[in-house]
Amino acid sequence: MSRSTFYRKFKALSGENAADYIRKIRLHKAVGLLQKKELNIQQISLEVGFQSTSHFRTKFKEYFGSTPSEYA
Repeated sequence: MSRSTFYRKFKALSGENAADYIRKIRLHKAVGLLQKKELNIQQISLEVGFQSTSHFRTKFKEYFGSTPSEYA
């Protein structure tokens, strides 16, 4: 299956593109790590696959409506 076919079928089945779906999964994993309170926000952002903590904070706020520190 080609990449374009995969993305088209994924969007048809899930209603969202693959990158947004993966980001949503990563952000929900971050919430679980925030609730454990064992790691700081920079460590959590790296743990869930974000290269930049500022990008993580931005995407977290877009999705949940609050920053990671406010959420914790």
